[in-house]
Amino acid sequence: MKKYHKPEDALCKKVGKGEATSADLSTLLKAYEDMKGATPPKGDKAVWAKNCDALISAVKKVQSKDATGASDFKKAVNCKGCHDGFKGK
Repeated sequence: MKKYHKPEDALCKKVGKGEATSADLSTLLKAYEDMKGATPPKGDKAVWAKNCDALISAVKKVQSKDATGASDFKKAVNCKGCHDGFKGK
């Protein structure tokens, strides 16, 4: 996730600004789908899946040029909320 969320030129930041290319969106979608298939280090797996689904859905909306996609993506990307609930040590 650091690769896609942390750097100044991170893909998630490009999506939030409306600057992501089609390839960027495909890469990020694949990362979120892979993340959903993983087991979180801690926390409720069902909540993990729900949060991942929100990210996946938002990226798909952005890909399809849905006007609500960017705002849905910004709501779904909640680093602290995810880390507090699921990140291990």
